[in-house]
Amino acid sequence: MARRDFLRNIVNHVLAENSDKLPPSFVDDLRETLGRIEVKYGFSSIDGDPSKLADFILSSDFEDLIILSRNQKALWVMKEILEITKEEYSDIPEVASAVETRLSNLEKGFEENKVDLDNLVKILKNNGYRIEKTNGSIELKLHNANVSVKAEKNMFVYEIVIKGRTSDPDVILKKLNSVRTI
Repeated sequence: MARRDFLRNIVNHVLAENSDKLPPSFVDDLRETLGRIEVKYGFSSIDGDPSKLADFILSSDFEDLIILSRNQKALWVMKEILEITKEEYSDIPEVASAVETRLSNLEKGFEENKVDLDNLVKILKNNGYRIEKTNGSIELKLHNANVSVKAEKNMFVYEIVIKGRTSDPDVILKKLNSVRTI
């Protein structure tokens, strides 16, 4: 039975249809990441084993894509991809079951937008930041700033301390104005 390929025919089609609603960098990141993941898991319908798609859907790699999508306010895209995948791969029980599991977890994610420091750590590390995790908070050191983040009552509470030196008061005014626009 000829089936539509997950990456080429489902993901790329959904992303193309919704490209006007999504940040281009998100679309590029998702496509690039999924290309690497397809090689890792070997689930291509063209030259792989489509049943291995179940392993990917239940993996931490897929969880990372969920986190990325949630941060881009694009969780709905992952839901759409999963729903189409469910229809297309309904004849492979392990894939259908994996998709059902993910969809039910995704629905819970829509209901409860849980603030989780571990997810934040993953996101920051994926973006190249070095993190120190302490009791209930994380610390980042940047070139001229220190950042502290903790989770409180379903919110991230963060503090950014910017350090600098100057003899020119206008430099301080420019810094304050740039901080004020954030």
